[in-house]
Amino acid sequence: MRSTGLDVRTTLTRHWKLGSLPRRRPRAQRVQRGGDPRPDGAYFVSELIWRGGIYGAIDALLLTVLPCLIVYRSLGGRLATWRRRAAYFAASLVLVITITAVYHLGYSQYRADGVGAPEIGNTIISMPMLLSTNPIGSVADHAAMHISAVAHNYDTEVRLPPPAAAE
Repeated sequence: MRSTGLDVRTTLTRHWKLGSLPRRRPRAQRVQRGGDPRPDGAYFVSELIWRGGIYGAIDALLLTVLPCLIVYRSLGGRLATWRRRAAYFAASLVLVITITAVYHLGYSQYRADGVGAPEIGNTIISMPMLLSTNPIGSVADHAAMHISAVAHNYDTEVRLPPPAAAE
């Protein structure tokens, strides 16, 4: 932020209404019916906060906000013409898809199952940032998806974040 002169306040307030429009929040990809075994009490709340909210927000910053800001800043923050907006959208989308694939291939569950589901999910979740250049909606959507996964898919093979045990 310092080296590029990124103004965080401007980034968070630019097109904030478009970036935070109400929309249906994404849910975890595979929600089991009938209730999952999961912890209770304070531990479950801490899981919702850490694995859901905080990890989800960090994921969004890495997989969506960072690549979009790199492209935005490389265009000098000027998207006044439709060509520059299209260039921002296309280049950002390529970076989002590439970083999402590389990141998820680091987990054995995605090397075995493929990265199609995370690619589709993160592309949809990235739309607020791609369309508005404001990160708020994408960060909120990503965190909501992770919170939903922790709440509804706690004890399944699909983990958000995936297990960190050595394999």
